Amino acid sequence: MRAGRRAQGARPRGVRHANSLRVPRGGACPRFLTRYDFAAIPGFENHALNFVAETESTNTDLKNDWKSAVFSPRILVASHQRDGRGQFSRPWKDNPGKSLLFSFSWEFSTAVFFSLPIALPLLTGIALHRAILETVSGHENPSAPLWLKWPNDLLVGERKLAGILVESTFFSQLVRVVVGVGVNLEGTLFLPIGSDPTSFPPISLEETGVVPSSTKLLFAILSEWYKVVLAKGNPVDLEKEFVLRSRPMWEKKWLVTLPSGKKLRGKAVGLAPQGFLLFRSDEDGQTFILKSAVRLSC
Repeated sequence: MRAGRRAQGARPRGVRHANSLRVPRGGACPRFLTRYDFAAIPGFENHALNFVAETESTNTDLKNDWKSAVFSPRILVASHQRDGRGQFSRPWKDNPGKSLLFSFSWEFSTAVFFSLPIALPLLTGIALHRAILETVSGHENPSAPLWLKWPNDLLVGERKLAGILVESTFFSQLVRVVVGVGVNLEGTLFLPIGSDPTSFPPISLEETGVVPSSTKLLFAILSEWYKVVLAKGNPVDLEKEFVLRSRPMWEKKWLVTLPSGKKLRGKAVGLAPQGFLLFRSDEDGQTFILKSAVRLSC
């Protein structure tokens, strides 16, 4: 993907501008958000589409629905999150009005949930990668590929473009899930003061040479999510697809921080059942199975 500097106020050459989520007066649902028929997406026929100008966290808002005995599925889009978060509750900072920030709720039977081919964050990552790769088609830069970092990040080269946060709870014989996604659309983003130096610095789609319609991108992500998660694809094929879409990850050396605080350096060598990561330590050549609770950094 192509990135470059531009003079203040100038529109970058070759950038396609379209409708981005903006803070509407009074917080009403923006008109352009309703231009797509989200009820036409399989599985989302009964989801209510809500918009808020600002909130603490779209995931937190939808998790509050778990208290209800009656499941009311929602898609919640925000122009700004005051306390957006990712894995390990790390903060997710957005440019107000210039990011695609949304969460949606889903209810699985336990049988369906535990029969998913690989872990839900990885399946969501495949859907996100598919949708964004189509968006940036023709703007790819081989030296800065778009790739998935296990288990829930989407990067451009060595910079973070998008993140996923999946949270779940058991309810009777059901599993209620909230899937949160944040995509940096516009502007130059900087790491906040005091950030972890091992974190990947952020990047926006604008810096790659394209700003998509946020509504179109949201529609594409949800459409792909249903295809990946519930269209009963071949588990082996989906595992291979994740490995393919995360290709740079297998070429790097990583520092893994275990829940105990112990650190290991080595390489990711494949996926274990349920989407866990196979990791080979440089120290003794031992292979570990890592769950998503570990920290993976360069």
